[in-house]
Amino acid sequence: MDGIGSGSGAQSNASRLTGRLRIPAQIIATIRNVLGSPQEWIGIVLLFFTLAVAVWSIEHANWVKREPSLILVLGLSVLAGLWLARGRWPGKVVYPLAIVLGIGVTVWQSVGLVPTSETESALGNWWQTLTSDRPNEDPIFLAMFLILVTWVAGFISTWFLVRRRNAWVAVTAGTVTILINLSNLRQEDYYFLPIFLFVALLLLGQASLAKQGVWFQQHNIRFSRPSVIKVVGAVVVISVITVTTAWVVPKPPVEQMGLDLVALLRDNAQNQWYNIFAVARTKWVKIDSDNQMQLSFSSSVSTSTRTLFIVTADQPSYWRVRRYDDYQSWGWTSSEVVEYDISQLVAIEDTDPTESELVTYTVENRLRTDVLLVSGEVVSINIPALGQVFVTVENEEVPLDSSDGVSTEVETDIVAVVSPKLMGPYQRYAASTSITALTPEELSQAGEDYPEAIIDHYLQLPDTLPLEVRLLSQEVTAEAETAYDKVIAVKEYLQDFEYNREAEKPPEGADGVAYFLFESKEGVCTSFSSALAVMLRSVGVPSRLNTGYLEGVYDRDTGSYTLRAKDYHARTEVYFPEYGWVEFSATPGDDDTSAVIDTSDDGTSEPLYPPEILPEDTSSPVEGDYKSSGTAGRSGLPGPALYVYFAVFGIPLVLYLAVRLGYAYWLVRLKRVDNPADVYNRMCYLASLSKFGPRPEETPLEYSGRLARVIPSQAQAVNTIAQTYIETQFGRSKELTGLQKGRMQKSWVELCPFLLKRLLSLRRRSE
Repeated sequence: MDGIGSGSGAQSNASRLTGRLRIPAQIIATIRNVLGSPQEWIGIVLLFFTLAVAVWSIEHANWVKREPSLILVLGLSVLAGLWLARGRWPGKVVYPLAIVLGIGVTVWQSVGLVPTSETESALGNWWQTLTSDRPNEDPIFLAMFLILVTWVAGFISTWFLVRRRNAWVAVTAGTVTILINLSNLRQEDYYFLPIFLFVALLLLGQASLAKQGVWFQQHNIRFSRPSVIKVVGAVVVISVITVTTAWVVPKPPVEQMGLDLVALLRDNAQNQWYNIFAVARTKWVKIDSDNQMQLSFSSSVSTSTRTLFIVTADQPSYWRVRRYDDYQSWGWTSSEVVEYDISQLVAIEDTDPTESELVTYTVENRLRTDVLLVSGEVVSINIPALGQVFVTVENEEVPLDSSDGVSTEVETDIVAVVSPKLMGPYQRYAASTSITALTPEELSQAGEDYPEAIIDHYLQLPDTLPLEVRLLSQEVTAEAETAYDKVIAVKEYLQDFEYNREAEKPPEGADGVAYFLFESKEGVCTSFSSALAVMLRSVGVPSRLNTGYLEGVYDRDTGSYTLRAKDYHARTEVYFPEYGWVEFSATPGDDDTSAVIDTSDDGTSEPLYPPEILPEDTSSPVEGDYKSSGTAGRSGLPGPALYVYFAVFGIPLVLYLAVRLGYAYWLVRLKRVDNPADVYNRMCYLASLSKFGPRPEETPLEYSGRLARVIPSQAQAVNTIAQTYIETQFGRSKELTGLQKGRMQKSWVELCPFLLKRLLSLRRRSE
């Protein structure tokens, strides 16, 4: 009895142990059912990483201050898509459920982005924000859009990969996302694209292999492990070659083609209520020439090292942006201007080329702007450009050529050179300008016989200018005999003032120059250049102000100069009869201008100022500048524009689609065969090319048996075609039933590609 009891206890314990083991086994079976085969879950992993790279680039861009975890949303969408696709549920259930889940995840992620007070719940404050009258001003809408797009892309891509073994949906969604995102970023962020291309190519290769593997299994064809490794290795190598080729392909100048559809759409939608992208944090500085018509003493001083331009030139220079002619107590302004094609203005210029030096340089923008940098006077620019000219009483119209007989002293006085449309980052242009070399002796002998138009326009001073400024100017220049001596006297007087970027701004209502001369006695370049211009006007010397950029930081490796926001500068221009306008800088440390040179004893000309002592800090009216970490001032990484990647990636895609369409059309043609004799003859012809054609003494039945033994994987198709041919040729019934015709067409569609592949493999071996 004890033995029996012991046996029963042992069986009971074994049953309980088996029951406990069944639960983990069922869980494992469920997980396997969801994940599928190793090939399928490898595809899911590659799909996730493909989309994750695109989503990662969005998170890295930090378009909104408080951004949701898009990677988490992507992971949840992939799991949801995998679960619903594996469940084989009807579409009436899947689609509404996917929408509900997506909305739930969107609300869950976006609620945490809305700050809440002590008296309001997070959900309540979120709903209040959504129902406000001006939704485009709150970043929550952009965040919700990003969450929803991420969910839809992840779910649909997973659904198509699992249900239809189609990876192109994921690749297309990722490509569109990353191209749109990176097109608004700097080249330093382009490293996302080669990573995406590499993973996307792996996904496409894996999906294609998985689809072919199913076909091979259906036809009892097996591949050895070394063969599989070779195929996978080939996919990896092709991916690496494609990405590397895209990286080294040079960039053609497509920006000159005039294709700016994106900018057109942006301009039409940016002021609409539905523009949820208005709150996105801009990644590019924007300088608009229309916003530079005024230069105020209260403008903030930029200390940013953000790169704005890359200039490649044979020598350093001061790069002018705009000229100002009208002085007011608060600052400077440019009078009304009229725009003309720059070639029309250059055509009437009468500068003697023997008295000037031709300077050629190229500029690469690192911002969005319509401003063109100029050094000296414009000779030519290789892109469409407009010259802005002051409109005065004496110069209401500018002639199209010099034959109209209008004085060129005013008509060619170009205020600024601008592009007809806003230029994008990394756009380049080349320009040639002329710089006249003048000595102090020549300027001293220029005299003071100014044209009437110059006197009327450039001796203007406001009635509110304090008398102390005029008296001080007369005192400083009391011993000066010429206009040039007056310039030097005022410059030397201003050298005792302190250059200070932290100087106090003039109080409201106070005259900026008077406050600088008598109160603060310190300021930035705008203060010094304004004081020089106003004091010279007070003693009858025509003068004005211009703004631009200092030479910047020299890069010995590239031979280029990096112009930063902090290099923004201001100088004074003084008019000398017979010579025109000459630049001077009153800022301490910036001794003089490159347009005025001294002649040494040996007859060679040297600049009066060494470029290395130019002051680094200047005032800047740059709009949209922001603090960046780590990448400020860096030059772009070597690499092509985004469209190069798209072209390199798109050309193989187009070729692949063309081949697939051609193959599909060929299969349709194959299925249209209705005559068994035609099918049998085509089978014999293709087999003959592989040296397995029928022999003269063989009957169709004997030949089909021999051919089936040669290609056993296609034995059923061969026998079906031969049997159909024999029945219609030698039997009583000459017509095929619908079932017989369908079997014959299916067999031929399977057999024909196999015979072609076998023929190609035999020819490769013979070669």
